[in-house]
Amino acid sequence: SSRTLYLTMGKTYYFKALLCAFLFGTSFTGSAQIHSLSLKSEGEMPLDFRQRFKDRYDQNLNETSFSNDYGKRDKEAFVSLATYAVELYIGSGKLCFGDPLTNYCDSILKLVLRDQDSISSKIRVYTLRSNDVNAFSTHQGVIVISTGLIARLENEAQLAFVLAHEAAHYLKKHSLESFEYAIDSLLKKRGLSMEDRLLARLKRSREDEWEADEFAIAQVKQAKYNPNQIAPLFDILKKASIPIDDPAFPYDEIEDSNFKFRPKESKGKVVSDLGHKLEFKRDFRVETINQSKSENETIDTANYSTHPEIDLRKENFNKAFPIKNQNASALELPSRDFLLVRLIARRDALYNYIMDGEYFDAWSLSDLLQIDSLMGVGKEYEYCKIYALYKIGLAGKKQFELAEGEMPDFSITGKYEIAIRRLNSNVLQSLICRETWKLFQKDTSDALKALISDGLIEHTRNYFEDQIIRDDSLLKADVTPSGAKEALKIYFAASQFDNLKHRLQQKSAVVSEPESSAIQARPVVHKMLVISPRIINLDFTKNPIRQIHDAYKMQGEIEEMIMTSASDLGIQAESLHFSPEDTNAVAKYNHFAALIDWYYFQASDSLGYPLTQANMKEIANYYGTDYFNFNLNIQLKYKRRFNPNLFVLAILIPPYAPFYTHWQLTPYKAYLLYNSTHNIRTGNLEYEYLNNMRNKYGKLRINAHIYNSLNQIKP
Repeated sequence: SSRTLYLTMGKTYYFKALLCAFLFGTSFTGSAQIHSLSLKSEGEMPLDFRQRFKDRYDQNLNETSFSNDYGKRDKEAFVSLATYAVELYIGSGKLCFGDPLTNYCDSILKLVLRDQDSISSKIRVYTLRSNDVNAFSTHQGVIVISTGLIARLENEAQLAFVLAHEAAHYLKKHSLESFEYAIDSLLKKRGLSMEDRLLARLKRSREDEWEADEFAIAQVKQAKYNPNQIAPLFDILKKASIPIDDPAFPYDEIEDSNFKFRPKESKGKVVSDLGHKLEFKRDFRVETINQSKSENETIDTANYSTHPEIDLRKENFNKAFPIKNQNASALELPSRDFLLVRLIARRDALYNYIMDGEYFDAWSLSDLLQIDSLMGVGKEYEYCKIYALYKIGLAGKKQFELAEGEMPDFSITGKYEIAIRRLNSNVLQSLICRETWKLFQKDTSDALKALISDGLIEHTRNYFEDQIIRDDSLLKADVTPSGAKEALKIYFAASQFDNLKHRLQQKSAVVSEPESSAIQARPVVHKMLVISPRIINLDFTKNPIRQIHDAYKMQGEIEEMIMTSASDLGIQAESLHFSPEDTNAVAKYNHFAALIDWYYFQASDSLGYPLTQANMKEIANYYGTDYFNFNLNIQLKYKRRFNPNLFVLAILIPPYAPFYTHWQLTPYKAYLLYNSTHNIRTGNLEYEYLNNMRNKYGKLRINAHIYNSLNQIKP
């Protein structure tokens, strides 16, 4: 651990900036799109990623032993689910190995477990590209920690406590004991209701969490970490739903002499200068009242949680460490290694916010990163900010305003979002357009900024034009025609908005859409990349062993059909599902993850393609193809519709009744096959094929549909 610095001054933002300047001399500039923000795997691929599911399952089955004499079927069910839990994240492309975050966490874990040689060598740490504030461990010794959690931590000591807590779950075999306890509750406590069984299992889970906390406390003690630094961790976990660091809304940077919307304090209530009130409780709790009981009796929600209350955990931690100087943690700076790791995690968090459509959080985090990373560093932050502004502007006030009498949900807690929700529609649209224009003016030659700026200006112009020409009686008080005209006149009065105001006051041009061709030209594909994500709909009322194994077998068969049919049709197909023997498995895994991200992002927003275009061109050049073939194969279950003819037949012919009853009550399996071809250089969807077959999986039938789909794009 790096040596600790102490400051005796109040705020440390200036010193943090100087420290970042010293540490991060090599900036992250030069990227034209946001793909460089995302975390990527590096180095040698671990065995967890190289092993096939069947091999990993067999290995875990041999290494797992129950404390009691349970049946073989129970053991296989537990191992199947435990193995599938890791495979699920690997198959999503979200799990990373060999990256700076994973390597750093691994070194910290070795330090905090240096007296636990029996388990430290068996534990593997991986980082999950997710903004969920979460960490968990599996029965196999895999600890997964999300970038969203690392991005919120304040120092290395907090990270050490989290990792030690998860290591305790593996050391104490909590997942296996929980499974055994669930079996016992079914076999030995048959007199209890389902609710009582659930409460008993949840109580056992909370006891496991207490035990993990006690282990983590002991380990950070022996590692000589400062307890003053760890204690705020519980407050971070408590505020997991708010944005990272929750920065204050930048009124000073946005407002000018003509454009002011900062709320004013009046008798404890927040009142905007436009006369709109918004009362917002930051830490309200929803109390669920059991209607069947007396009015004064409420349900204790703590009993329905898998974890103890965070305040109780913090109290327990403070008892273990009598803190002499309560202000010491505020004077201690994090190590330089941790600052760098947290910066990388926050960059990935910004990427995830954009991909997940969390635009308020993306806006606040992009501003925060610009401050923490020095002026001029990270052009990607500006791309994320201008895109987030664009999406908020397109959504408009109606998409996120609270209805009358509606209570805010737990996610509506960020200062940026609260500030925006207070505004009326005219102020909001003006604010978004002004801020987008400022970003565009920094570099008017930037094609992406020009594209987004033009789109938002056109949208804003149409918005104000619509308010001005509509009848007063149809409008609310804050969007009257006179109000819209006044907004255009005043809110854009500053000299820097002269050109923008001129464009907004122009009449909207009527653009005639080109006539659509009756027959769309089909693409001619000579080579393509193939991805077939594994989608398994587990029915937890039945043993999962066969379901999981059949799904993986099915996925392998379908991919083989695609490769064979493509070869027969003269298409060179390359699968991005790497095998353990692949020499370029790491590159394939990163490309697989990037294409999965791009596919779902592109499916929700075509304008987002320029944000990822550079990465897609890099993949196209690497494999020498412009085309990407995506196959989604899902086996669904449907309830059978009531058939009156068969019902009458069952009544008339009694021996037929049992067969009819079984037919009516048993859902039938239907197979959904989706195949699409995309041009990854242009982002265009070139061809798609969807077939929702009303029967279950059959190799010959599926093979025919795959051949028919690929036949449409053959050379």
